[in-house]
Amino acid sequence: MSEELHSDLIASIFGGKPAKIEEFFSKWNFANAAVSKFDMANSAKNELGDRICEVIENGELTHVLLETIKILSREKDGLEGLLNDPLCDKILAFAELSSNENNSKTVHTLMEAQKCLINTLFHSQRMRDRFYANPKTGENLQFFLGEFEENRRKTSSIDWIRLLNPVQAAEIWYFYHRIAFIATALGREFQVLETTRKI
Repeated sequence: MSEELHSDLIASIFGGKPAKIEEFFSKWNFANAAVSKFDMANSAKNELGDRICEVIENGELTHVLLETIKILSREKDGLEGLLNDPLCDKILAFAELSSNENNSKTVHTLMEAQKCLINTLFHSQRMRDRFYANPKTGENLQFFLGEFEENRRKTSSIDWIRLLNPVQAAEIWYFYHRIAFIATALGREFQVLETTRKI
């Protein structure tokens, strides 16, 4: 495991240029790829969440910071501090669930956002609250689950879906199923809503 992410280090990292932020967290993610417990104060998680939220929409940093959140969200303790409301909303946007716009820009960013959402949705009540509060999440999830079916994907009205290769499409479809499973298992109202839509 790499060095502890304490407040002074976080301030120093995010005080640098995007390339330096990307370099640090690429190394940190690699060093912590198999770690599930982190020696971080809750105050440091709060600060890290705020700092990430400020820069995660920078295309150079989106993928690497989504991976960082995904890794940190393996540990439930302190997760609510890391995930402020705006950051939760941005994760949902990168997973293409909160609007009708293409927010991820690349397939790899979309898949990283999906994996990040799987972890945070499972471990964080705050993320679940943000997920269930937006009516677009359920609508878009339903849409993608159908649109990624093999017989519909190749004729999809959405360009980026048509252009996916079969392996990418299968992975994205699988991750949306995981998200749907967690959302329906942990949210009674969402489960009722989804059941109603299928009738």
